[in-house]
Amino acid sequence: MHHLFPSIKTFHQTLVSTSKVDKIYIEQCGEPNGLPILVLHNGPGSIGSPFYRRFFDPEKYRIIVMDQRGSGRSEPLGNLQNNNTNELIRDIITIREHLSIDKWLIFGYGLGATLGLLYAEQYPKEILGMLLIGTQLCRLQDLHWFYQDGANNIYPDHWEKFISHLKAQELSDTIHGYNNMLTGEDDLVKMSAAKSWQNWHTDCIALHIHKTTIDTTSKHHTYSKTMIQNHYLLNRFFIQENQILEEINKIQEIPAYLVHGRYDMISPMKSSWILNKSWNKSKLFIIREACHAVTEPSLIDAIIVASNLLYNEISNESINSES
Repeated sequence: MHHLFPSIKTFHQTLVSTSKVDKIYIEQCGEPNGLPILVLHNGPGSIGSPFYRRFFDPEKYRIIVMDQRGSGRSEPLGNLQNNNTNELIRDIITIREHLSIDKWLIFGYGLGATLGLLYAEQYPKEILGMLLIGTQLCRLQDLHWFYQDGANNIYPDHWEKFISHLKAQELSDTIHGYNNMLTGEDDLVKMSAAKSWQNWHTDCIALHIHKTTIDTTSKHHTYSKTMIQNHYLLNRFFIQENQILEEINKIQEIPAYLVHGRYDMISPMKSSWILNKSWNKSKLFIIREACHAVTEPSLIDAIIVASNLLYNEISNESINSES
């Protein structure tokens, strides 16, 4: 069983202006001359936790963590103006150019994996390889599973709490129902809705709750996080139905490792299964006794194994291309 690499400090932190309004937080740690890997957190709305740094050998990787637009330590917090998938991809390009990186690896978790795939399909020549955890394809059926009819059959007790805030006419579309509460005039209702939304995620994210899976952010951050998540889900991540699979031919030659917990309630494992079947150079690791949270020991083990394998594969390809 592989364990997390030791906790490390950053050697660089900054805010990068990507628009007239937005400044994107990035940090770097590990080996400054190492193989660059961009970490895309499970968002939008979330934060690039220091926990993510520890999946990669700090003597081999140059680890770059960003907080997506409006999220975490990026500014302004909770900004929804011009906050969509195409703008997130433009932010990634701006950061790559700011850091003078020609090509890099992509690590994506959950909706971060979605973003990584969409970026790679638009700009495949910028990608050396990918490591994707709990991939979400953001098709209607995928969102329907977690927010309408799927996970509620496994967690009916938690689902009952989640929908208790909704009106009868909102039960057929919980994402829109929560948006009504989050954008209303009553601040107490807005905060209660944000807390309930996050509780539903936390209740379903892991087989064994770990202290790092519990949301301990401030009320202000919880509301901002929920608003951005709801905004993206309401707009189906600003992509066409089945877009990722329909454009998979664009990244066929990019090596990838897909890691997915068999009992993932948020992003069902079938998404990675289908992706692997459609992607020639992808390898799928199905992790028994794991859900969606990357804090689960079996997922940690698999992610570190995959990060080591990906490093060796890319390094060997580089050596072979030079000889």
